[in-house]
Amino acid sequence: MVRRSIGTGIVVALVTVLAASAPASAFSLFGFNFGSSQPAVSEQTQPATDPQQEVDNFLNDIIANADVNTCLQFTNHEYEVCTAYIFNSAMADLVPYYKFANSTNASLARFVSYRLDSRYSGQANSLIRDRVVGWPTGEFDVDVPSIKILSVNSSLANNSATLQTIETWRVADDSGNTIYEETNAYHTITMARVPSYVLHKWVVTSIQ
Repeated sequence: MVRRSIGTGIVVALVTVLAASAPASAFSLFGFNFGSSQPAVSEQTQPATDPQQEVDNFLNDIIANADVNTCLQFTNHEYEVCTAYIFNSAMADLVPYYKFANSTNASLARFVSYRLDSRYSGQANSLIRDRVVGWPTGEFDVDVPSIKILSVNSSLANNSATLQTIETWRVADDSGNTIYEETNAYHTITMARVPSYVLHKWVVTSIQ
């Protein structure tokens, strides 16, 4: 459960504004690839609540409370990289993974794992999975992360980008006990531009 909440109508307005201002290749905003294939779930294991819907419901508050102005100091492909990292990767895929990866609902855990693989690869993917595997079983409260982008350097010729960030994350159990936390941590993020359903997307390959 997120500490702050804003209505779904604001989320719809937020998506509309950002989609209108973002470059065409950033229209996969928040990681929702509506035309994409998803892992099959058999009738025997189909949960009462659809995993996609449960994750989307959870993300309403996360996205509504995100700082939508954080990338406005950048232009062109630097803006695209910034929004891809904060909204498509961190907000839309990493936050749900932290919350549901160790859920007792196997279908939900598989779904967020699938989503993580769509936006994190290589060292970045292994780092996150190694971090979460030691957490207890269950679903957790995830605070809206604070992510400040200090710089972005991108090269379309090499299909690569590097970001310098300052990040604050906190994951806690239902009793308020901290499961994972970092406060104003400096990171160097490496991303790769890869083919996607609409033009290209940026995938996180390294977190240092």
